[in-house]
Amino acid sequence: MTLILNMAPTLRKYEQDVQITNRNGSYINGEWVEDPNTYITIRAVVQPKVNRFSTNNSYGEEANGNMAFWSKSEIKVANDTLGTPSDIILVDSVRYKIISVRLWNKYNFYMAVGEQLSERRQGG
Repeated sequence: MTLILNMAPTLRKYEQDVQITNRNGSYINGEWVEDPNTYITIRAVVQPKVNRFSTNNSYGEEANGNMAFWSKSEIKVANDTLGTPSDIILVDSVRYKIISVRLWNKYNFYMAVGEQLSERRQGG
């Protein structure tokens, strides 16, 4: 017999407000135009995650650490086929680009991993 714990009530106890955005856009006259970044507030549990890899990202951003996010709100990762970007979550003025998402169907929770982003300083 397998014991499955319902973690939803426990996770809700530790939820906090976080800001989330993505860089959606559309083609206008054959040219891709990004919508301005618009942040919305969702509830999520934020948990530090061990950073096993040190990687550099495009857009002049550098990965510095990972966080896990647990939320009932949908969190999206980039989809190369559809050409959609990853969500970016803002926690305490730190941005995290979502690099993986898993839906826990049984409890309707998304578990996402975000990679910390910091802008590279130009010229030095």
